[in-house]
Amino acid sequence: MLQILTPGSDDLAVALRVFEKYFQLIRNILRTYTLEPAGSHGVWGLDDHSFIPYLFGSSQLRQQSSSVSPADITNAKIVERERHNNLYFGAIGFINDVKRGPFYEHSPILYDISGIPNWDKINQGLNKMYNAEVLSKFPVVQHFPFGPSLFPFQILEPSKKLPPPTFSEAMSQSHSTKE
Repeated sequence: MLQILTPGSDDLAVALRVFEKYFQLIRNILRTYTLEPAGSHGVWGLDDHSFIPYLFGSSQLRQQSSSVSPADITNAKIVERERHNNLYFGAIGFINDVKRGPFYEHSPILYDISGIPNWDKINQGLNKMYNAEVLSKFPVVQHFPFGPSLFPFQILEPSKKLPPPTFSEAMSQSHSTKE
C-alpha cells in the first residue's frame, strides 16, 4: 500500500481524525442528495454504514471521565455542544439534523441504548452488536481485502502458540464467561 501511516502509532489519529472527515463527507452526500444508505435497517437497528462512529465514540467516552451520560443524547443542547468533540455525539447530531419528531420514535434503538448506565457497558454491547450484525454478514465482509496489507493471514507452525486475542475479543470472552 502507500505506507503513509504507521500501524500502531497512527491508529488513534485515523480513528478520530481521518474517519471523522470521512463521516462528514458521507453525511454531506446523504443530506445533499437526500439519500437513504443501502442496507438500511430503518428505525429498528443501527445501519452498517453508521456503526463505526457509535463504536469509536462510545470507546472515547469510556476512556475518559466523561461529563456526559448516555441519557444526554436526548438533550439537543448537550448533543450540539459535544458533537464536535466525540464521534458518538457527532452521529447523534446528524440524526437530529435530518430527522424530525421525538427521538424515541425515529431512533428507538439509540433511545434504548441511552438507558444503559455507563459508556463501558454501551461500548461492550456495541462491540457484540457490530460483530453479529456487520462483521458476521457475508455481504459486508466479502469486500474486505484480505492479504499481506490488510487483515493478513498468518499460518502458525504447530509448535507455536496462538497470539493473544485483540482487545475486543478479550472483552467479549470475559463478558461471555460472566454470563
